[in-house]
Amino acid sequence: MLTDTPLPFGEWLRRRRKSLDLTQGQLAQRIHCSLTTIKRLETGDLVPSRQLAELIAGVLAVPFAEQAAFSAFARTPGATAPLDAYQAAPPVSTAPVQHFHLPAPLTGLIGRERDVQAACELLLKPHVRLVTFTGPPGTGKTRLSLAVADQLQARFRDGACFVPLAPIGDPTLVVSAIAQALDIRESAGQELRTVVREFLRNKHLVLVLDNFEQVLPAASLVVEVLTAAREVKAVVTSRAVLQVYGEYEFPVPPLQLPDIHHLPPVPALEHYSAVELFVERAQAVKPRFELIEANARPIAEICAWLDGLPLAIEMAAAQIRWHPPPLLLAQLKSRLETLIDGPRDLTPRQQTLRGAIAWSHDLLTAAERNLFNHLAVFVESCTAQAATAVWGEHEADHTLWLLRGLVDKSLIRVESHGGMAERFAMLETIREYAQEQLAAAGLIAAARQRHADYFLQRLEALSPYVRRGNERQIATLA
Repeated sequence: MLTDTPLPFGEWLRRRRKSLDLTQGQLAQRIHCSLTTIKRLETGDLVPSRQLAELIAGVLAVPFAEQAAFSAFARTPGATAPLDAYQAAPPVSTAPVQHFHLPAPLTGLIGRERDVQAACELLLKPHVRLVTFTGPPGTGKTRLSLAVADQLQARFRDGACFVPLAPIGDPTLVVSAIAQALDIRESAGQELRTVVREFLRNKHLVLVLDNFEQVLPAASLVVEVLTAAREVKAVVTSRAVLQVYGEYEFPVPPLQLPDIHHLPPVPALEHYSAVELFVERAQAVKPRFELIEANARPIAEICAWLDGLPLAIEMAAAQIRWHPPPLLLAQLKSRLETLIDGPRDLTPRQQTLRGAIAWSHDLLTAAERNLFNHLAVFVESCTAQAATAVWGEHEADHTLWLLRGLVDKSLIRVESHGGMAERFAMLETIREYAQEQLAAAGLIAAARQRHADYFLQRLEALSPYVRRGNERQIATLA
């Protein structure tokens, strides 16, 4: 068939893929979707989402000016186009331009397809220059940043560069880490900061700065580099936002969990990303392991008990070698005591669940740590007023300011309920650590007593409204 013969999108995609010498699996890997998705696209059984169409356009080197038309073609049933449509002239190779170091992950990325697409879409907006991936310990921010950088590097002339900052504690050394990753040599008579800035001035790349939370004062360097280098975009992973002008926060949530009170059948349960990750990592140590009716409930409960945190789930799944799921669930009554055998190639703080949380805890100020530890007495969420009463040291305004700081550092989350007061909550895994710290300080009994006194007073205040059935006033006071 001649190249100018109109083709439906599925056939067009199949032929374009083959002309670029890509297998279906390779294309799926580059746009971070399943092999089944590619097969369904090529047979015409699936219409791509807008985000997926844009990712395909990037991998197939569709010229930027034609990407809107390409997306419409891909997403319009019955639309046709010749094979030579949407080609750059001269053709652009789809191979990543990787002049710099981008680590190759040893495992697949599970449950983050939508996150990858959304992050790529955000970063490709012309006005977006700095995106910070935030989230609690163990959510997989680094892994997601690598997938996004891998996806985007074909769209940037100079590819992507990964800068590991976890080993650094001194903010002044960040510039040296960036220089090392970019293979920049110091120049006599020039400050290294200036050399890095000038080197990047004409570069078109994605700069990934991993584990930024312990070097936050270096945020000014990031702004300085981006201001000087118009075509550089930065992806930062951090448990705390940088709080600089132009920053876009991209929260990385835990993996999707099933409702353990209304557990779906096994075939449906396999599609929850937390369960899928557990099964895949369990098969790494026990190849014949599979999700079946007999182990479905304990596996789902393990994932829920671990809050859907990828790091915790991976550590737990590795213990399938020794314990079947029901016994493992019982062993995990104390998450922090059980999850202590992370992979040896990870940093020490990632080899235990306690170490991962302690890393964030140790970066807090004394007041933040004290308040954070006291929040352990709340089983679910609390208001700033309740937290102030249990902490017993400061006014509500000061407590609220500190609580919002803990939100910024990804240790707690804020929940809004219409016009009601903000409520603050933490993952149960993190709460267990806070409770340990409160007990170690000898403060847990006093905190629990203040907790009981506060809610007794609340109940007494609510009693007149309960008798009158004033639900709005009850909600306000609670």
